[in-house]
Formats: sequence, structure tokens, C-alpha cells
Amino acid sequence: MMPFAAEDLYSMKLAGFLLLPAGWFLVLSALVLLGPGAARTGFVFAGLAVELLGLGLAVKTHLVPPAPAHSGFGRRPSPFESERF
Repeated sequence: MMPFAAEDLYSMKLAGFLLLPAGWFLVLSALVLLGPGAARTGFVFAGLAVELLGLGLAVKTHLVPPAPAHSGFGRRPSPFESERF
């Protein structure tokens, strides 16, 4: 069973790719609009954090999902397993 449906993965992928330019815009707007000081530094770090979240989400949704676990139905027993009655 897959942990997420295809629609969920698509929306997560879209959210990840939308967070990347949002973080970049936050960094650029902080550099342009705010003067030097703690506020500018805080907004730059917040923008970088948003970019990292977007990158992490985009990478996570592009990973190959693990193979589904075998249910055991129709499986031949191993010669090392004992028969249980």
C-alpha cells in the first residue's frame, strides 16, 4: 500500500516547487526593503529556511518509493521454516 495517493504526491511536489521561489522572493525583498540590522538578517534566514523546506519537499516527492511489502499469500515456505500445525 502506498503511503500517499498520486494526487497527494502531485500537490506535495507542486507545493515544494512553489516554496522555492517564495523563499527567494522573501530574501530579495528583505534585502531591498529593509535596512541593515536584525530585521533584515531575520527575514533573510526565514527566506532561506523556506527555500530549504521547498527543496526538501521537492526531493522527497521525487524519491523512488520503496517496494511494497509482500503479504505472504501464495508464498512458498523456506526450507528453513518449520511447519506449524
